[in-house]
Amino acid sequence: MKSRFVIIGSSAAGMAAANAIRKQDSDSVIRIISKEFYPPYARIFLPKIITGEIALSDILIKSEEQICKLMIEVVFGKEVTNIDPGRKTLSLDDGTQLGYDKLLISTGASPKLPDIRGISLANVFGLRTLHDAEKISRQAKSSKRVVIIGGGLVSLKAAEALSNFDLDIDVIVRSPRILSQMLDNTSAELVYRAVKSHGVTVHFGCDVEEISGKTEVETVALSDGKNISCQMVIVGKGVTPNLSFLNGSGIRTDRGIPVDKYQRTNLSDIYAAGDIAQTPDFFKKGVSVKALWPNAVQQGNIAGLNMSGKKIENPEEINSNIVKLFGIDIASCGQIKGDDSCNEVVYQDNDVYRKLIFNKDVLIGAILAGNVDSIGILRSLILSKKKVFNIRNLLMNKSFRYTSILESVV
Repeated sequence: MKSRFVIIGSSAAGMAAANAIRKQDSDSVIRIISKEFYPPYARIFLPKIITGEIALSDILIKSEEQICKLMIEVVFGKEVTNIDPGRKTLSLDDGTQLGYDKLLISTGASPKLPDIRGISLANVFGLRTLHDAEKISRQAKSSKRVVIIGGGLVSLKAAEALSNFDLDIDVIVRSPRILSQMLDNTSAELVYRAVKSHGVTVHFGCDVEEISGKTEVETVALSDGKNISCQMVIVGKGVTPNLSFLNGSGIRTDRGIPVDKYQRTNLSDIYAAGDIAQTPDFFKKGVSVKALWPNAVQQGNIAGLNMSGKKIENPEEINSNIVKLFGIDIASCGQIKGDDSCNEVVYQDNDVYRKLIFNKDVLIGAILAGNVDSIGILRSLILSKKKVFNIRNLLMNKSFRYTSILESVV
């Protein structure tokens, strides 16, 4: 009898798992449940959908033809409402029930919307799906002003995309700097100068208290007393894992779904991967969500292999980001905030900035701006846990090569 693999969610982790399963098992039934109506696509390119630089066909992870060749069935436009691990079945929102032998939960996350009046007015958007990007693009063409809530990557990538339109852009940031989860003060200031040079206004140290309008957005009230007239609001205040359908299933949840080093949940034959999975921490005991595209692909691949009967551990993960924003390359990995016991080594020259953070002799974090070519090497050194403080001057050289430090690494 053919094995039945069901994957809930069709993004990076889900498709990586399906690929891995099919490579190990050419005959099994692989079924993906997707709440969207499109073939799987790469969400990281949604800002370019807003500008019209690319189309859906340019960002597909797999086309429908490729999915068909892999003999993968995708159920489009459906959501899972319930999982019954005892019977090994799940229910869809149309009443359909499906059985499984092995199940992967890779439902990702949804934009975290602030609990404020007016958040459900028309023209208030998150930026998580193709549908979101298309709606933002349409509304931008008829708007004069947009307010973006949040100073993280999603918000600033949205601001960068919208700077291509003829409209005013206001970004509302509660903290005293942008990208506070990725950069330090100095590197964030470099990006902020570029943001300002593109005509974007950033309001620091305040938040949105209310969005008002009859049926559509008309005005945003800030906590510092300012009122901004606008025709669109974009919320980039982080994401919340999609967990509600797991109520009563017996699958253990926390801020996500805790998994072991094989991507297994607390229940047999059920795995989790991607933005919903809490994987073991690198720097401390416990688990955490590492909501980044490369991590999702890696987790999905490991989950798929283990669902197919392998026993492969997920390599240790750390948060790592690299992006070009308003013309500036920035990157960070590991711990970007050291404590009193840490040593920080810094280099700055005009628009090039490098900071390395060491715990004793071991590299634990890096922040780069202007030139980020060595971020992959620095990430490898963090994961290696090797003592490299003695070659810190070499590591600070923006053009160093891994081969040049091999003999120096203890």
